[in-house]
Amino acid sequence: MKSNHIISLIIYLFFNAYGAIFQINNIQSKSNEGEMNSILDLTSLFSSPVPIYLGQFFLILTCLSALFIVSQSYFSYVFANLVKKYITNNLAGRIVWLLLANISLLVVSAAYFPHSVNLTKWFYLWPEHHPNINLLWLVFFIPALFYIFKRFNSNLMKTILGLGLIAVFSFHLTSEPENMVKTNRSNQPNIILIGVDSLRGDILESHMPFLTGQLSKSTVFNTVFSPLGRTFPAWNTILTGLYPTNHGARINLINPDQLIGTQHYLPSILKKEGYRTIFSIDETRFANIGAHQGFDQTITPRMGASDFIISNVADIPIINLLSLSKYSEWLLPEIFSNRGAAKTYRPSSFNELIERNLPIADQPTFLAVHFCLPHWPYIFSSKALPKKDYSVPYYPLNINAVDQQIKTLFKTLEKKGYLQNSRIVFLSDHGEAWAHESPSFTNKNDTNQTHHIEEYGHGSSVLSHSNQVLLALKNFKNEIALSANIDKSASLADITPTILDELNITPKTKIDGENLASTNLYPNRIFPLETGTVLTLNEKDKLDIDQIVNKFINRYEMQPNGLITIQDTKIKEGLEAKEYAIRSKQQILQKMKPTGFRLFDLTSNEYIEYQSLTDLENNAPIWKQAWCHYYIDKCI
Repeated sequence: MKSNHIISLIIYLFFNAYGAIFQINNIQSKSNEGEMNSILDLTSLFSSPVPIYLGQFFLILTCLSALFIVSQSYFSYVFANLVKKYITNNLAGRIVWLLLANISLLVVSAAYFPHSVNLTKWFYLWPEHHPNINLLWLVFFIPALFYIFKRFNSNLMKTILGLGLIAVFSFHLTSEPENMVKTNRSNQPNIILIGVDSLRGDILESHMPFLTGQLSKSTVFNTVFSPLGRTFPAWNTILTGLYPTNHGARINLINPDQLIGTQHYLPSILKKEGYRTIFSIDETRFANIGAHQGFDQTITPRMGASDFIISNVADIPIINLLSLSKYSEWLLPEIFSNRGAAKTYRPSSFNELIERNLPIADQPTFLAVHFCLPHWPYIFSSKALPKKDYSVPYYPLNINAVDQQIKTLFKTLEKKGYLQNSRIVFLSDHGEAWAHESPSFTNKNDTNQTHHIEEYGHGSSVLSHSNQVLLALKNFKNEIALSANIDKSASLADITPTILDELNITPKTKIDGENLASTNLYPNRIFPLETGTVLTLNEKDKLDIDQIVNKFINRYEMQPNGLITIQDTKIKEGLEAKEYAIRSKQQILQKMKPTGFRLFDLTSNEYIEYQSLTDLENNAPIWKQAWCHYYIDKCI
């Protein structure tokens, strides 16, 4: 029997070898290039809880693989006896079963996870709901149950293990009854923020029918800007009403001690008014949002270094199938509902995570949910055909899938009582730009000079369309005043003061944003803009991954709680590498390096050069005044 276990092990390793080698090489490459040095630093690693999290993952992998290997080994004897009429050699019969079992494992994995690295192109035969896939599940269950009933003598142990195995792989069990009691009797409304990452407007109506329907019942602002087109800085702006220069989140994963104090965040202000505060997001790698921002509860995949490490090695067929289970929320917290693990991300899993962890609306609640599905690399566990006539063929699939996520979220909110008395904000943290759309500008005084910077993605150019975002308000009481301002320029910084006004709360500290229901809102406001790390493109107009790696080498470090933050010594370097600008609705003033400014006109696609701050003051004093208002440190 032991020799048969060895054969089963060898065959199992053979079928999993390609995927394992691919991922190990990926980790090794990142380590050699320095990208993961801060994460793999042993001193930091063993002073954090990360080894426990890694141990949890590898223990589950080992146990699940061992159960598969041993149970298939046992069952291969049964199969060999059943087919001995056709395969007279007992060993050959056992090997045939083991080959069939391992092939079935990869076929089922490929059906659910078509972008997996585990030879998916070879083993994708049927989609996940095909009857043959349901039959192949029996190839795992029957041998496992057979092994349990043969291996253990105690009926109690057989029952516990058998039912436990079935329970773990139960995919569609709901956690709450349908007829929930809705007991919130407060007059205070629930405040619900629903964010969509990397949202473009060009195909919103055609691919997001549910959101489009919600927007038709909302007050939608036509020109809204994100002051910094990256998720973490943008959400800190949303939650404080401050621009990045004032709230401190100017770089992803900055240490909380570099941020403005917790008391300045909207969730903290609302907690003093009796609100429960909840934040939920399905991608946390570069957005450590939680207690510092004033949230009582976060509904997310596990944050920190374990996410970076495990999601890089977890694309293993048997782990992929376990991630389908609702119990993976606890068994595989770095994988379940994690957009960062793109190849195995299932949009429905994030909705399941929210439904199980969102309490019933028995008190006024501030709830912020952010969907990251439209973010690069655009793929997820869907076999749907890409839209080949679109610039980025997989992007429309993501947009359509996130629309379904929002629709499902609304069903959860309705069931749990949140929509009975609510104010809803629909927003995006930033847009998404394709390289061929990058604008070109001609020097107004010298037509031989042009300015053109290509951007693919977001947050890398102050001239990008990706800085324009969605902002819509639903169920707000002062709808007439809001509607009067929809054609005026707005910012993500306006969300907090508008919500405070809706709740009749006077902010105790200065806020950069404006109340969008104000009758005195200036029609053509000027806003600050800055970029994240400026990323370059390769010859195919795609992100230059090697350049990105080089920029991020040794930038981050691990904290004792396992979270990753940027090193304090690297902050200055990051700030110096940014682009800075201020903009109105149709013009952008950009600080050029090493000196000077360029004022870009978005209607004529022309620009004017100013050689110095003095030159700017002499020829465009309003712009000089606005520049110095936002960037005092650069006004010299």
